[in-house]
Amino acid sequence: MSRTLTTLLIPLALSALACDDDGLAVIPDDAGFPDAELDAGFPDAEPRDFGVRPDLGFPDATPATEPIYIHTATDLYTYDADLNVANPVGSFRTAAGPLEAGIVDIAIGLDGRMYGGDRAGEGQNGTGINNVWVIDSNSGACTKIFEIDDYPHGLTVLADGRLVVAGDRISVIDPNTGAVELELDSQYETSGDIVGLPDGYLYWTVRPANQNEGDGLVRINVNTGEFLHLGQVEVARLFGLGFTQGALYGFSSGGQVVKIDPSNARVIEQLTLTGSWWGATTNPVRWED
Repeated sequence: MSRTLTTLLIPLALSALACDDDGLAVIPDDAGFPDAELDAGFPDAEPRDFGVRPDLGFPDATPATEPIYIHTATDLYTYDADLNVANPVGSFRTAAGPLEAGIVDIAIGLDGRMYGGDRAGEGQNGTGINNVWVIDSNSGACTKIFEIDDYPHGLTVLADGRLVVAGDRISVIDPNTGAVELELDSQYETSGDIVGLPDGYLYWTVRPANQNEGDGLVRINVNTGEFLHLGQVEVARLFGLGFTQGALYGFSSGGQVVKIDPSNARVIEQLTLTGSWWGATTNPVRWED
């Protein structure tokens, strides 16, 4: 069933961004990235009117408006990168009450729709069948849309609205049906998250060969399927990745936040943010904030 990445993936393509004069990494026009022949025909990376957006047939959910969201197993937050502050939004729940399994990652598409994946398969039955949800970004309310036989430890959304799930493998999924359209095997194992950046590549935190080292950072060329190991980050168990002001933000289960240069995995700054952070996501319409 496996087909080439080139024929199925549509890249997340927006112009590379410079940052404010705050010490974060600046991504110049030539940042050493291979030429990915990206389609620049996507909307500008700025807040948009979400009143008109693709109808994916899902229940109504408030579109995301903040640049970065982070979460614990049970609760959703927005993240203020300037102040290094987590602002609570609400608990993950359905009409019947709190979710039975923790949310392990979230993702936002270009239409502002937020998705989340849980680890229900780690429960008593041990089936490995987990759930994917649509999440209301204003409340944390969840609506189940499909099941997946992988652990959705890393989620991101392609420009055409399809989900990328990084678990034991990388899968490209039609969120309308839950159908897996592509599976990619690689030599790497997910540490915690995968995220698309304005340069058109996917960035993935992976487990190191030596458990005493920090996570590795891998870049995926969405046109060729190439996996490029960029280097080791100084912090392990980075379960969440976001992006703003020209830098990756990694969030660990141990309450650490690291600003990372996406061109070489170099840690720019390390901060502390109390909490056990299980995941994070970038809002692609707010990359410039």
